[in-house]
Amino acid sequence: MVTSILILVSFLLHMVAFTVIFQLYKRMNTNQQLETSEIDALLAAYIDEIKQENIRLQQQLITLNKRENVETDQIQLVKKEEKDVPYNNEQQDEMTTSLQAKILQLHSQGHTASEIAQQLNCGKTEVALTIKFQQNSKINSSK
Repeated sequence: MVTSILILVSFLLHMVAFTVIFQLYKRMNTNQQLETSEIDALLAAYIDEIKQENIRLQQQLITLNKRENVETDQIQLVKKEEKDVPYNNEQQDEMTTSLQAKILQLHSQGHTASEIAQQLNCGKTEVALTIKFQQNSKINSSK
């Protein structure tokens, strides 16, 4: 009889153990399913964020391309205008004659020192000295 009680207790313990194991197995499966569904939800949200980011980047690229096109159009228009407008690279040289050159020119035309002074609005002595220096330099250069 003791053996039969031990067998019965053993049988009951086995049944309790199988029940506990079965319950734990069920909980694991439900936890895995919850984790899987949570992971799926997270991945779906992440993919949606990536799609939105891609759409935003595409819109930015389109606006940048439009700006570049406008800028290149403006640059081409400016270049075309530059080609249309003739570029005048020639500088007009102005030659101003010095007072001494004017005095000597008028003296060679036969004007007197006082006439030259009046025409050029300068002093008679300045005219006389300029003529004298010219004559002295001719004399010195001929020697």
